[in-house]
Amino acid sequence: MLSRIGYGLATALVAALALACLAWSLLVPPPYAMPPRGEVVIKDVTLVNPGLGRTPHVDITLRGGVIVAIGPTGPTPERTALRCPGCYVLPGLIDMDARGPDRASLGADRLAAVEALRRGVTMVRDLGGVGDGLFRLRDRIEEGRLPGPRIVTCGGVIYGGSVDRAHRIAQYAIRRGARCLAAGPGLNAAALQALAQEATAARIPLVAARPRDETLANAGFIADGVGLPADCATSSEAQVRDLVQAAVAQHTAHTPLLSAPAAPGRPACAGPRGMETVKALFHGGAPVYAASGGPLKASGEGLRRELTAFTALGLTPDQALVTATTSAGRFWPDATYGQVAIGLPADLDLYRQDPTAALANLDSLDTVIAGGRVYPKDQLDAWAERCRAHFRGWFYRLFAPYVGG
Repeated sequence: MLSRIGYGLATALVAALALACLAWSLLVPPPYAMPPRGEVVIKDVTLVNPGLGRTPHVDITLRGGVIVAIGPTGPTPERTALRCPGCYVLPGLIDMDARGPDRASLGADRLAAVEALRRGVTMVRDLGGVGDGLFRLRDRIEEGRLPGPRIVTCGGVIYGGSVDRAHRIAQYAIRRGARCLAAGPGLNAAALQALAQEATAARIPLVAARPRDETLANAGFIADGVGLPADCATSSEAQVRDLVQAAVAQHTAHTPLLSAPAAPGRPACAGPRGMETVKALFHGGAPVYAASGGPLKASGEGLRRELTAFTALGLTPDQALVTATTSAGRFWPDATYGQVAIGLPADLDLYRQDPTAALANLDSLDTVIAGGRVYPKDQLDAWAERCRAHFRGWFYRLFAPYVGG
């Protein structure tokens, strides 16, 4: 009798687990048919590195996710050729502040990654991810299991707390492969110094908003000041001048987030004083980076708004695109991104019209190549729509709230 009861309970448990697995598989969007990372020759295109120049009628050879050759166009086996007549090849766009999902929730991270990729964003620096969800998304993209931009994470913004807490959070982020550390505006000087020590020991940059007890003028260990000073709307001309002089002297980059939605405790800086500050940084020769400052799924739209804001300051489209390609790609001391050059990662965008002539031509995106994998734009659009349709489906809307979707 007991054995029959035990057998019945075991059968019921197996059936329940099977139903749970089936329900979970139906809640998660269907997988993508990932393209291989083989040899590809991009035929007879105009190569454009913003701010560095252009070369027409070239072939670009990719192998294993790396650019291995660039030369005058010539005969190529048809099986390796990628033809886009009259196209312009630019480095993929880099978003220097895209906030990744806090956790990988029922495939929502898949949609966010595809949404960024289909707008030509092939690399993001994440400052706002919380927990391990973003690390897992980063790893799945690197392993070729999901389409998406290259994710370089700082392990989440570190806000107020003790020196010991700053050390612990930084060490955990570094163990998980963080390529930078990010300090929030609430840190005091001692905690900020603790983060600087961890970053120096790990040989990675420290990214920071203006610290509470220090200014960028006496914090040369900060590699990038994200967001303008908290009082950017009321800063005096002397304060702006000091900021620019410090940035140039200390080689401190700035990611101003002119067009980003204002975060709690940080007013928007798109007013006259904020605009004048960014213009002074450009004229002073300080590195300025473009960023969306928003969620990964809206990275492309936010980055476009920021580039447009830079042209409103007097930059040409080519100069604006430098901030999201060739300049931003030099931020990491151990690697170079954001250029089309031999030996660099194959993160490229193919456009039917030249974006360096007009930012509106970003809409002519034809093909995205991320990590050497070729994604036609219409395929990415179809994947994104399929994913959105999945989330609109009755099964997902009915059951996802009960499992954290």
